[in-house]
Amino acid sequence: MIVGCDHWIYDTSLFQSTIVTEFDLTCENEWKETLASSVYMFGMLIGAATLGNIADRIGRKLAFSVNVVLLATLTTGLAFSPNFITFCVLRFLCGVTAIGHFLILFVWGVEAVGKKYRVMCGFIYQCVFTVGCAVLGLVAFYIRDWKNLQLVISVPMFALVSLYWVVPESIRWLIAKKRYSEARLLILQAAKMNKKNVPDHLIFVEKEKSDDTGGRDHEGEPVSGSVSKGESIQDVFHSKVLLKRFAIMFLAWIAAVMGAVEIPAYISGIFLVDKLGRKPTLSGGLIASGVACLITGLVPEDPPAIRITFSMLGKLFISCVMATVYSYTSDLFPTSARSAAVGLCSTFGRVGGILCTYYSYRWKEN
Repeated sequence: MIVGCDHWIYDTSLFQSTIVTEFDLTCENEWKETLASSVYMFGMLIGAATLGNIADRIGRKLAFSVNVVLLATLTTGLAFSPNFITFCVLRFLCGVTAIGHFLILFVWGVEAVGKKYRVMCGFIYQCVFTVGCAVLGLVAFYIRDWKNLQLVISVPMFALVSLYWVVPESIRWLIAKKRYSEARLLILQAAKMNKKNVPDHLIFVEKEKSDDTGGRDHEGEPVSGSVSKGESIQDVFHSKVLLKRFAIMFLAWIAAVMGAVEIPAYISGIFLVDKLGRKPTLSGGLIASGVACLITGLVPEDPPAIRITFSMLGKLFISCVMATVYSYTSDLFPTSARSAAVGLCSTFGRVGGILCTYYSYRWKEN
């Protein structure tokens, strides 16, 4: 006679508490583990498609500040989820704000440096992301209760709000919006900090005839407090050249996000992009990673060293591609639509992540 279980008893020798033990995600409810991952990836898809456009409209600084408050609040609230449905809803919203956090910071960072250092800045940013993942694993090794772990990694994020008063707005974004007086002030501050002199003709604009620019005096003073509509992501879609770029980068993003990350790939990528350029590094990396992954699936399991070697090579190349595709995408589109463009391309990358969680679950079942 088979009798159904009325409760579960879990082994707590390795973990004091997990979402599996918290919400009984076993047997007929095991599929909910995959659902929890999928809703997070779907949230990232939505966030990548929307928050980049918001950052282009209201500025990197304000968008980051609002987003980080929401992210910290949502991730902290995740630890107090009373049931699985609430957990999934919060996970979805965390995905929306988490990808927004990454995208806004990336674009804000590369716009803060000159073209000479954009590639290096983008790759170093990816390295910091990798270090964060490694530190998370180390923290999780010592904190075996999922709620405590969630609080430890979430509460400190509230401190990032202080960056609003520390880090300046993107000068490129200010210029794109024709807020010249604010841009001029930041340029002069940067020049003073770096002990450089900026010629006057580079920080003053000629008098514009249009009355909607806010106006200025006859001595060539920068426009004060004016905002121009400029180009938007909608305008980008009217250009055949930019549409072609979108199509190519969409496919590159789908392939890149499925790979893992490795610091050696990012470090070597800095030199490869500098020596070979973005297109050869991106195309060559995609081909090399694809070949390595195919070989991994075709070679026999014994000896395992062959599979391990080619799988690691695949990860190495795709990690280099991942960092390159961020820098390349940000360079292909104008400042006024840069954040939205990177976000839309990243959206297609999330499609790969969602499919990956589904197929991994189906493979596990079979």
